[in-house]
Amino acid sequence: MSRLRVVAVLSEYDAAVRESMPDRPGPRSLAQWRREFGGSLHGSVAGPDGRRHEISLAAIEGLSADTHIEVTFVRSRPDGSFGEFPADRVVLKEMDAPPGDLPFE
Repeated sequence: MSRLRVVAVLSEYDAAVRESMPDRPGPRSLAQWRREFGGSLHGSVAGPDGRRHEISLAAIEGLSADTHIEVTFVRSRPDGSFGEFPADRVVLKEMDAPPGDLPFE
């Protein structure tokens, strides 16, 4: 059975870069995620199946509030295994995958 991971892709920018792009589109910062979750590290995100999925950012709470975090969903290979896992990613949750066409990692 395929598995589904909710993954945080992390990016950090130094102060000069952040100041040069105040309206930079892209992932939310850890501080923005906290605000969205009502001051907590726990909240829900929309999944590829249209449902909300509860996640926790506790695994990355020690990072700078300016760390940018893109939350993404990644499906395993049909045998349930995942490919190489880059150092800039953190698994937030893993579950059975719903039917669908998400790319394999």
